Amino acid sequence: MSAELRGIILFMSCVKEINVNKQYGQLWLDFMSAILAFTVFIITYLPMNYLFPDTVINTESLSIFTLFLIGLYPIHKLIHYIPLMPVNKNIKKSLELRSKCVPMIQLKVNEPVPKLMYLSALIAPILFINGTLLLLMLSFQQYGAFFIILLSLHIGLSCRDLIYIKIVMNTPKFSYIEENEVGLNILIQIKETR
Repeated sequence: MSAELRGIILFMSCVKEINVNKQYGQLWLDFMSAILAFTVFIITYLPMNYLFPDTVINTESLSIFTLFLIGLYPIHKLIHYIPLMPVNKNIKKSLELRSKCVPMIQLKVNEPVPKLMYLSALIAPILFINGTLLLLMLSFQQYGAFFIILLSLHIGLSCRDLIYIKIVMNTPKFSYIEENEVGLNILIQIKETR
C-alpha cells in the first residue's frame, strides 16, 4: 500500500459497525438463503417449462452437473477475490470448517479498501456466475433444469452478499470498508486538526 494511502488510513473514523450474524442470526441467514434459492427455482423453472415445453431433460450428464455443483462455491469465492487483487497482500486467505464438517473458504481484507472496490468484489460473482448460468440455460435447454438448480443454489449462496451490498450501498460516497472478526466497519476520512 502506498505511503499516501497509508497516510489517509491513519485519519479514518468508524461511523458504523455491521455484524450481520448478530443482527440477523446464523439460523435466519441460512433460512433466508434456502427460501431465496427455492423462490428463484420456482420463478425460473416455470417460465422455462412454458417457453420450451417440448424440451426433454438430458440426465446422462449428471456427473458434469455434480462437478459444476462442487465447483460453484470455490468459483464464487475466486470471483470475489479478483476485484481485490490490487490489495492482495492485505487479504488473508484461509480454509475453515463450519460445524466441524463443511469446508468454508475465508477471504478477509485486513486493511480498509474503498467502497467501490469492496462493492465490486461483492457484486462480481453475482453478475458473472448468474449471467453465465442464465446464458447456458437458454443455450442448452436439454440441461436447463440443471442450470436452474445451479442458479438457484448460487443465488441462495449469495444471500449474505446481497445483504452486505444493500448495507454498503447506503454508506457515504467516499467511505472505506474494513473487515474484522465479526463483520464490517464503515470508515470515513476525517480532516487532520492542527
